[in-house]
Amino acid sequence: MPKKTRYKKILASYRNKLKQEESISPPKSQMSLTKETPDTIVIPDNKDTNTIVRYFKQDFTKSIFLIVGIITLELFFYFVSMSNSLRSVLKFIP
Repeated sequence: MPKKTRYKKILASYRNKLKQEESISPPKSQMSLTKETPDTIVIPDNKDTNTIVRYFKQDFTKSIFLIVGIITLELFFYFVSMSNSLRSVLKFIP
């Protein structure tokens, strides 16, 4: 038998690759086509949105009261500490 040429070797390798791919995965004609349904989007009812809005408003008002209270305390402590330092400075003035 004559030796294989380079071209014949390349063709043989392609044939081997095709056979391996066909043995691994079934042909497209045999594959069953199943149509997957996309994920459905859940639209909340009007009752759900009302409760969500109500809870949001309650949390928001609580947060605002806490923030205002903390800032007020900080300003109070700041002015109290300033008044004490001013008293110590004013004591030296006759």
